[in-house]
Amino acid sequence: MYSQLRERIRLMRARLDNAAPVAEIRAESQLFVTPAPVCDRLVTLA
Repeated sequence: MYSQLRERIRLMRARLDNAAPVAEIRAESQLFVTPAPVCDRLVTLA
């Protein structure tokens, strides 16, 4: 049982190592579509 657990952990680590990186999107390039009153409120809060 111990060796099976060790093997499963090894396989999970290998999968994570080969995983594609998550794309990073800068905040200023994001577009939010919201109703006008919500936009007005966000601008007021900013």
